[in-house]
Amino acid sequence: RGPSTAYRLQKFLRRHRWQAIAVLATILLAGTAVVVLSLWNQDRRRLTEAEGFRHQAEALRHKEILSQAREQYAKGERDAALETIQPVLQSTHVGPEAQLLQAGILVENRRTKEAVTLLNSLFEAAPEVAGAAHALLARTLWESGAPNVQKLQEIEEHRQKAEALLPETAEAYFLRAMTALTVKEQLAALDKALQLDPGHYESRRLRAYMYLASRKYDRLQADALGMTILRPRDPLAYSLRAIAWRELGKHADAIVEYDRALGLTPAGTPEHLDLATQRCETLLRMGDYERVIAEAQACMSSAETRDSSPLPYHVFCALTALGQYDKATVLYRQIVTGGYDARRKFQDWCMKYVFDTLGAGRPWHPVDQEPTGPAFLPLVEAEETYRGLAAKGKRVTTDGFSAAWSPDGKKLAFSLGVQGRSGVALFDPVTKETDLLIVPGKDPKWSPNGKYIAFVRDRQNLRLEELAAAEGETRQLPVADEEVWLMNADGTNPRRLVRGSWPSWGRDSEHLYYLSRGDGTLCSLSLTGPEAKPQPILKCANVLPSVSPDDRHVAYFKWGSLTIKDLTSQTLVADCPVSSLSWGVTAWSPSGNEVLLGGGNPMREKTGLWLYDLRARQFSRVLEGQMTGTCWSPAATDLAFCLGAPYWEVWTGPLNPKTPTVQTLGAGRTVREHYRDTAALYTRRIQADPLDTDAYLHRAQQYYYLHQERKVRADMRQYAAIVTQGRPLDTAAVLPWDVEHVLDGPFGSQLVFSVEERTNRVQVLCVAFGQKGKGTMKSFKIPLFTTSLVGFCLLSGLDARPARADFT
Repeated sequence: RGPSTAYRLQKFLRRHRWQAIAVLATILLAGTAVVVLSLWNQDRRRLTEAEGFRHQAEALRHKEILSQAREQYAKGERDAALETIQPVLQSTHVGPEAQLLQAGILVENRRTKEAVTLLNSLFEAAPEVAGAAHALLARTLWESGAPNVQKLQEIEEHRQKAEALLPETAEAYFLRAMTALTVKEQLAALDKALQLDPGHYESRRLRAYMYLASRKYDRLQADALGMTILRPRDPLAYSLRAIAWRELGKHADAIVEYDRALGLTPAGTPEHLDLATQRCETLLRMGDYERVIAEAQACMSSAETRDSSPLPYHVFCALTALGQYDKATVLYRQIVTGGYDARRKFQDWCMKYVFDTLGAGRPWHPVDQEPTGPAFLPLVEAEETYRGLAAKGKRVTTDGFSAAWSPDGKKLAFSLGVQGRSGVALFDPVTKETDLLIVPGKDPKWSPNGKYIAFVRDRQNLRLEELAAAEGETRQLPVADEEVWLMNADGTNPRRLVRGSWPSWGRDSEHLYYLSRGDGTLCSLSLTGPEAKPQPILKCANVLPSVSPDDRHVAYFKWGSLTIKDLTSQTLVADCPVSSLSWGVTAWSPSGNEVLLGGGNPMREKTGLWLYDLRARQFSRVLEGQMTGTCWSPAATDLAFCLGAPYWEVWTGPLNPKTPTVQTLGAGRTVREHYRDTAALYTRRIQADPLDTDAYLHRAQQYYYLHQERKVRADMRQYAAIVTQGRPLDTAAVLPWDVEHVLDGPFGSQLVFSVEERTNRVQVLCVAFGQKGKGTMKSFKIPLFTTSLVGFCLLSGLDARPARADFT
């Protein structure tokens, strides 16, 4: 029997023990290496996953920062948006997108050189960013001045590159919408973005704001619903849906959405207060006055209420609607203790409220209990204005001004918004639909052939969200920056023509008249050639001239008078003084035989609508109210007239083309009758509030126009007695140091006086006088102890003839 396998293996290992040990060691080392390598790979995989998670978290955080900046930009908070995107401008995730947003803000802030440099650096970025950069650069070049042939070629090259680079992604079309010039282009880009990706939140949010600005509330409601699905914790979506339901008349649904938005908004923030204010306004429209009072007072008692909050106005109107006039009067006195501005803001809000309430078919007070007293007089006057206008026309649209009929008489082009924040829109009287064409823009005028609309661009940019939030708050922008633009009647192909204001057309569509602000000259511009240069026609000192449809006459308001001149010979045809106007705009009838004049003054008086008939040579007031402009329909069958502050509304009324306009609108009032009517209005205010100093001052102004010197002196004595409260004028408690009054005199003259206190505690009366619109005014200062002696002599009823001064 041979040796066993174990014996042989043992013998082999003894003979080759060193080789066996080496093999075993190798095996052990290899095993160890495999284990170590496995552990290293696991750690590396964990580190990679952790790095990926960190990378994803950073990307999400940067995208959230960019989204927040875009939302701030959408709301018009440009400086805040610039600050927000600073940390992500060099981000590998959203850096190019953030830089594109920065460039857009720089363009709006008129930092064009910086924006162009930044846009040029983005041409090598991702296609959607590079395409949007080309599009924004093309728009910037288009808006920067009158384009010559070379600039037009450069603009077209950038547009072609933008089209070529645009990928089929939602983000790319969203960026295109952010750089589009017209509303139609913006809407088309957003529709495409949401077609590609219905969950692209920023596109849906921007389109919702477009619908809000365009007053398409049914579409706004649908997009706001989509926003709530995409981001259930975003209060903006619910607030937009609430606005839509409120404007559609579904107030109960609006309250539900406001409650959801308020529940998601931190208490004590301005956003929470704004939502609470909107909710109270909805309750006011519902007629739920007890809830208005309870909820508004709860907000007013909290620390979140601002001095500028309109919540006290809601409470006042609710108390008035319930017939609780004593409580309303107490609240009124609390409101007006804030001074002249607080009183004016309160009155403006309440007058607008009366128009809205009557327009909705509701009374603003119990019909069997008429309110009396100074607190309610502005509301009573607003109702009288509304009733008077409703007897001759109908309310067409709110938050609008400067309307113009299309040549076929089927649509109205108008400035949607308020002065300083407006866009050009079309209104269809039949369908009641509003189509926003371009933002910013104002003063649209149709060409005679109906193919074009000329308009004024008074600022470089205006976000749709800013336009939607205007709500009667006007802004005075520098008129020197205004530009005349031209676009197709559907809002496409807008192009800058020239720096200037107030376009008007003559008999054809090949020439456009406008005011050159640089030298105050009426100019004519040919539209048939790209290199056409303006031709000066008439010097008119920076007023707003309108040329008649037959190119025969020009009308404008200057230095307190309606002036009509022959356009060819420049001879005077008519001069009609109306001193109660500080500024005015004119409109011609289709026949060229009648001129309408609207305007206003700093006191926001009912300056009315005035008509001059060139055939009858008669000048009279044909409508009462704060009329700022008007326009005949081409067939002279309708008249559009616009109300200024605080209403900002467009109305229309029927005309008979076979009858003179003054007969259709009713018996006109002469200039002297208008002054008497205005004096009677201030008399009623004085009867309601015998301590109303403004009423005495402005009634004295009407008496001055009527040359009733005795009544002027009587009102000025009463004014002085109230202001000084029976004390000598050198008493320390005489006047608040911010008191200032302005008197508009005849022929464009203006007298401004105020009280100041010098560093040596000496009180002085500051007086300035001169022509309105001139660069300088003559001024002087008198110590008040001297003024008291002079004033006593002047106001004591001396019968000396008043001095006349030449303020030129």
